Amino acid sequence: MRYLWVFMAVLCATGCHSKAGKQFPDNKICTSASQQEAMDTSVKVLERIGFSIEKADAPNGYISTRALPAAQFFEFWRGDTRGGYNWVESNTQSIERTAELTITEEDGQVCVKCAVTILRLSLPEKEVSSSKQMPGLYSRSGVGMQRLAMNEGQRAGSEWVDMGPDKELEAYILKKIDKKLGKITRKKK
Repeated sequence: MRYLWVFMAVLCATGCHSKAGKQFPDNKICTSASQQEAMDTSVKVLERIGFSIEKADAPNGYISTRALPAAQFFEFWRGDTRGGYNWVESNTQSIERTAELTITEEDGQVCVKCAVTILRLSLPEKEVSSSKQMPGLYSRSGVGMQRLAMNEGQRAGSEWVDMGPDKELEAYILKKIDKKLGKITRKKK
């Protein structure tokens, strides 16, 4: 276990300030693809990353996702946690992300704009009077399974705190959409 913490500290120290490979001005891409192609491609990219679509409104060009719990260190196949800082935070906190995409027409092109929000679970503080209380502080867990079981007072005091945008995941999503839409527009020519 000690080596895991050392690895996480080294990863954070080397990757906390990394930037996503390709930056997009105003968090959007513009393409010559149709609005329906952009809509379909965006939905596929979000689902491939692991998001569940909550609303896909093609006439208004709007897609929103359900909250996605952040990938843990052993879920290496998931693509929703980008960058060293986000990876460490996702493995030490209860984190969820939601994505919203808007698809509009601008100057004869279809533009996809992406916004990803990070939410962190904040639990109410509890006073600890002895070390024996620590294992059951927030849960009634057994040896084989950890469970977060809060009483009504704890549940009322807990909340999801908005941690702001996830710029690295926004850039990653747009890069994937841009790549797929590029293939579609090349096939048309």
